Amino acid sequence: MRSATALSLAAIGVLYILGLARLWSREGGRHTIRKWQAAAFFAGWAATGLALLSILDRWSDILLSAHMTQHEILMLISAPLMVLGRPFIVTLWGLPAHARGALATFARQRTIGRAWELLTGPVTVLVLHALILWIWHVPTLFEAALHDETIHAFQHLGFFLTAALFWWALIHGRYGRLGYGVAILYVFATAMHTQILGALLTFGSRSWYPTHAARTAAAGVNAVADQQLAGIVMWIPFGMVFLCVALALFSAWLGEAERRVAFTSADKATRTLAGLLMLLFLTACSPEVEQHAHARPVAPPPAATLAPQDRDFLERAAKGSNAEIAMGTLAEKQALKPEVIAFGRRMVADHGAINRQLASIAARHHIALPASLGDHQASFDRIVDLRREPFDREFIKVMNEDHDMALVLFQGEANGGVDPALRAFAASTLPLIEAHLAHAKALK
Repeated sequence: MRSATALSLAAIGVLYILGLARLWSREGGRHTIRKWQAAAFFAGWAATGLALLSILDRWSDILLSAHMTQHEILMLISAPLMVLGRPFIVTLWGLPAHARGALATFARQRTIGRAWELLTGPVTVLVLHALILWIWHVPTLFEAALHDETIHAFQHLGFFLTAALFWWALIHGRYGRLGYGVAILYVFATAMHTQILGALLTFGSRSWYPTHAARTAAAGVNAVADQQLAGIVMWIPFGMVFLCVALALFSAWLGEAERRVAFTSADKATRTLAGLLMLLFLTACSPEVEQHAHARPVAPPPAATLAPQDRDFLERAAKGSNAEIAMGTLAEKQALKPEVIAFGRRMVADHGAINRQLASIAARHHIALPASLGDHQASFDRIVDLRREPFDREFIKVMNEDHDMALVLFQGEANGGVDPALRAFAASTLPLIEAHLAHAKALK
């Protein structure tokens, strides 16, 4: 079983490295997956190896405290770090192009999307993680895992996958869209039930697991004392991690409130009263001033602040559309083949419409969209001085590369964005991006 675990970890690592290399070789790829995200993934990957392949794994067959440490590493270190590395996107790029396309098409089916939303929903993730954690600590099932390596592997897989879903929902998923308050409740509820389980182990007066008790006694260690240490290992790390996460969320919540609200309700009331008194005073003094007072525009309400990932998507999508319009315009003038000219004309029209939608969303948040091409400037520079056949060849290559990256960008926002309008926009635009990519691949 250890060899199968090692091979699985190696395959995941190789796939991630290959996907990362392909992503980073393209324009804008380093903005899709940052260096710190890749580092987080590999740190989580290494922690998984430490938990499952080191001497800790051998000791976990004897000491319950070592066994519990193994589980804590998987749930509190490996899972969140690997989730931060956006493994779905990167490993997808590690696959061959035909497999990547087939999987992406399958994942975008409406039924699959609904199933994923249901699986990662707030209540589902909370209950699923709690059930897996508590059920596997029932003595009968825990004992079965100690005597059968296959069952033991399923136990570890259950802990890791439900923890990964937990952290994904917290970092990338729907909790961000429901608000920080819901996320804090989510963390608090999970911390409470895990700490209760840890406390039960800590204050237990007899051993829960006979096999561990026998092996621990054979190693010269008191079985009840080892179980109490295991309970502390579950209780304290879980509590500390979730306390830090809850404090970070609360701090972010306060910061969000400060950004969203320019002044407090009391300030609003005071200013409104002062404004009314001033208006009455000016009205009594002069009819002419009254006209100006009535004509005075009302200040717009403060705009809702976009989450950093949403603002990043908005700006990158705008730069990408600017580039497609600019290069499409070049194709209309400098391409040789009619089909390439027609594709360029399509880029100008379609991405013009995309930019208008982006501008509408940006206006609601009082954000000025960039007029530059950003990372796509290098692609534009590759074709700007070319004409006829050389232009056609390079233009087709650039369009394939750019739309590959656009697909990743829009998939990321559709699945992990916070702002509902931007998520809906990304999801509704994905079929068009896919059609552009298919069209670009068909060009010769």
